[in-house]
Amino acid sequence: MKYGIRIAFLLLFSNLVWSQKDTSQVKLNPVEVKADSSLKKSYPNAVYHELSQSEIQNSANDDLGTLISRMSSVTLKDYGGIGGLKTVAVRGFSSAHTGVLINGIPLENAQTGSVNLGNIRTEGIGKVAFWVGTVNDRSLPVKSNMYASTLNIIPYEQLENYKTFKVKTSMSYGSFNSIEPFFGLNARYGKQKKNRIGMNVRYLYSDGNYPYRLENGDSILEGERENAIVRSIQGNLAGMHDLNKGKLSYRFSYYNDSKGLPGAVILYDSSTSHQHLKNQDFNGQFQYFLDEEKWSVLTYFKYNYNQTSYQDPDFLNSIGGIYDDYWMNTYYGGANFSIKVAPRAEILIGADETYTTLVSSKNTLSNTWRSDLKALVGFNYSVWRIKIQANGMLTYLTDQNSGIQSFESIKFNPFLSFGIYPIKNSLLHFRVFYKNSLRPPSVNEMYYNQIIKDIQPETAHQINIGTSYKIQSLKFFEYLNLGFDFYKNFVRNKIVLIPTQNLFVWSVQNIGKVDITGLDFYLNFKTNSQKNFRLLWDFKYTLLLALDVSDPDSKTYRDQIPYTSKDNFSTLFGIEFFDFGLSWNINYGGPRYSLAENIEENKLPAYFLNDFSAYYNFRFKKNKHLLRIKFDIRNILNEPYVMVKSFPMPGINYNVKLVYEFSN
Repeated sequence: MKYGIRIAFLLLFSNLVWSQKDTSQVKLNPVEVKADSSLKKSYPNAVYHELSQSEIQNSANDDLGTLISRMSSVTLKDYGGIGGLKTVAVRGFSSAHTGVLINGIPLENAQTGSVNLGNIRTEGIGKVAFWVGTVNDRSLPVKSNMYASTLNIIPYEQLENYKTFKVKTSMSYGSFNSIEPFFGLNARYGKQKKNRIGMNVRYLYSDGNYPYRLENGDSILEGERENAIVRSIQGNLAGMHDLNKGKLSYRFSYYNDSKGLPGAVILYDSSTSHQHLKNQDFNGQFQYFLDEEKWSVLTYFKYNYNQTSYQDPDFLNSIGGIYDDYWMNTYYGGANFSIKVAPRAEILIGADETYTTLVSSKNTLSNTWRSDLKALVGFNYSVWRIKIQANGMLTYLTDQNSGIQSFESIKFNPFLSFGIYPIKNSLLHFRVFYKNSLRPPSVNEMYYNQIIKDIQPETAHQINIGTSYKIQSLKFFEYLNLGFDFYKNFVRNKIVLIPTQNLFVWSVQNIGKVDITGLDFYLNFKTNSQKNFRLLWDFKYTLLLALDVSDPDSKTYRDQIPYTSKDNFSTLFGIEFFDFGLSWNINYGGPRYSLAENIEENKLPAYFLNDFSAYYNFRFKKNKHLLRIKFDIRNILNEPYVMVKSFPMPGINYNVKLVYEFSN
């Protein structure tokens, strides 16, 4: 059956591709289009947020996880300290529903099935784009349309803010003997300096042994984290070559880390964990994009290799411990096409496949592979100030372990959206969309060390109604953004992951039916410079009810699902005066429960975090040289808190960073 399905996919795709030739020969009348660049960036049919390079540099966050926790809809799950696992849940969905892209190509992770955002350091990021919904973007792969929400990271070396070459180096030192040097070099070459190449390397070390104070009912536990040391090194080489027709971009990345796993803090158990985890990852990706007046084509390929080693010498078994190794290879490739069939109408056609193999030192994983094949047909239509988008995604999944098929599934997932700008020359916008998405259990959730293995694919229905208003270039404001979204999500066979004694061994289970009702609100502004003085304010609030409605006779019926708080908010106050800047960031996470039953024993208290950041920029020699000094204090009130039960977070801690940039 699987070969017949593949042939059907290819025949369907090839027929659609051949139709491109006929369509491109139709003579279309030219249409003059005038649009504000802000309108082009607003993605009118999706919930869209963007963080610029300056916003990233001026925040008190060193990794992507804590950086995007400021965004509405986003709940951060932080499993403790520097080097700890960081994932995000968006609108009550698991982290696997959020796609993480590097320059448009999806990342894969071989340890947990979710990308560890703590490993993506902000020093190498140029820009972050985040949206909920589907944008039908011709420059993004087919797979990116499947996710409930998407993060696209534009690396630092892809920026165009230099003429010939740019050098950036930094050194930071912080609490818990944390040190992180970084070096990057970018250059332009070729005719008119259109081609770019860049490289960077960073190293991170921390002993991670921070003191903690953990409240457990009437008991208070105080101590210091042990076996939390982390060492990691990462290098990237990337570039973009401007061809006569189209652009070819590439990126190679190597990552290696070694971490101690301190384990959960358990009452009356003072034993020290000796568990250890090593990861080695290599990634190479290529993209070719040709954007013509009436059609475009995007082709892409990626290869990812990952080796994971987990050791627990204290585990009681016949061989005196656990020493497991996993080797994963992922091959990903595909193409999509866009065709303008009318002045205001566009069709998107594409297909791609992800093929994954997993080999392990465990006897149960002698030969495991998975194929994920997707085909997409999309439609974009604009009339007056209205934009309509629709697409259909067909997914064929098959999985085998040791020659035995685990599951085979064919799913069709539709998307439909409507956006309107009702007032001419205004960025007042209303949007409505429906999206159906599929989230299969990852290879890791089925075959790595865990407790429950019989996991079913998760399906989700999203309905969103929202509005946003953006003002730019007023007398007092450089910009002012206001947004509001109401949404309903209906999830079936929701996959829930809960850590057990450490961050490698997980409990994985399905919750039959989950109904999610949410409300997001955001307001932010930045004033124009008044005698070199500017104010910034950013406020985001989320109300989220994610209820288990599987069984009316169950004790957990209409209880909030684990690790999902009902309300969260964040706010940022900033001041800029000449080259000096101050910011104060507040994050609040409401009470939540560590298990499915909402009882007092499972309740985790709310947390209220305050972070402070200050920087000064020294500019000299016609602004070609920049020296930045930045000082961060996190959890300035030294509040004891946990995001995940039994994994206490650091108290007050600091970081000092010195950055030098030269551009020509």
